[in-house]
Amino acid sequence: MTPLKVNRAPALTGGFFRSRSTRLIAKGDKDGLPLAEGAINEYWDLTPTHARRSGLRFLQQDVLTQRNAVLGDHRNFADTVNAYIEKKLAE
Repeated sequence: MTPLKVNRAPALTGGFFRSRSTRLIAKGDKDGLPLAEGAINEYWDLTPTHARRSGLRFLQQDVLTQRNAVLGDHRNFADTVNAYIEKKLAE
């Protein structure tokens, strides 16, 4: 018997990213950037090819909404996360 390959649903991964990004932006700590990038990469890898860009744009809107609600280091963190999303979309 062939073992089943378990693949998390993109919606769950996207929800995980949104939850994680909200906490990271609220914290505003640059040390959290690898976590944000890892969540973006995980979303990209687990999402079917045809849904990656639209899904990442949706997540980007959430980051931008959070960015517009904060100042200082929190805003800089959100800008950096947004720049990483843009880089990923350009791939």
